[in-house]
Amino acid sequence: MTTDPNEFLLASGVPSFKFDQIGATAKGPIESLDMMQQKDFTTGALLAWEDGRPKMQLRIVLATDQRDPTIADDDGQRAIYVKGQMQQAVRDAIKIGGAAKIEVGGTLAVRYDSDGEPPKKGLNAPKQYRAKYEPPTPATAVDADDLF
Repeated sequence: MTTDPNEFLLASGVPSFKFDQIGATAKGPIESLDMMQQKDFTTGALLAWEDGRPKMQLRIVLATDQRDPTIADDDGQRAIYVKGQMQQAVRDAIKIGGAAKIEVGGTLAVRYDSDGEPPKKGLNAPKQYRAKYEPPTPATAVDADDLF
């Protein structure tokens, strides 16, 4: 349950981008950024580190050109959840893009690039990602004075 009024008001059922095969790429202007606690895939339980601190992830909503005919009025928005190796890829992309931080209005591309080495025998290989980030230009930045 959220205590952030903006998250409560603006939350939506944005579909997740499926990085289902090597080469799958989520790309588009960044619509929103928010931090959230990770959940267990099967139970939905919130995840925490051994010391009790919540395991966090960054949810980025992109305006992609992807459309799913099974989703009524699909506007192409897709959420990606940045954690693990993807976090390093996005961090590197921000630095290479010459930015100090990631911002709404910038453009992000994240590609499932390869599989890493499984951490233990019998476990799935972790996905490896590459990313590219372009910060917003002054023309794409929103000025509160321009809203009215």
